[in-house]
Amino acid sequence: MTPIPFMLDIPEADIEDLKTRLTRTRLPDQAPEAPWAYGTDLAYMRNLIPWWRDHFDWRAQEAKLNTFPQFKVTFARDRLAFHSGRGKKGPPRCRCC
Repeated sequence: MTPIPFMLDIPEADIEDLKTRLTRTRLPDQAPEAPWAYGTDLAYMRNLIPWWRDHFDWRAQEAKLNTFPQFKVTFARDRLAFHSGRGKKGPPRCRCC
């Protein structure tokens, strides 16, 4: 199980396909309970979908992720991707301490 380095390089056609699928998204009615009780609030999602499609900078996020050392590995027949790096503020601490 040797990690293999990689960098994200999403084809433009995949991003365009995602934008097309976001345009075609069909949402259900809001569940009868309070928003967020059974998942995402639909009003929030109705605002989020056009933002992802029209304003989110997919390439900027790809570039940010590519600043980290990234690796792929197969573990128990599952392919995993991860990034690795050292913290800059000393040893990790438990949030409860």
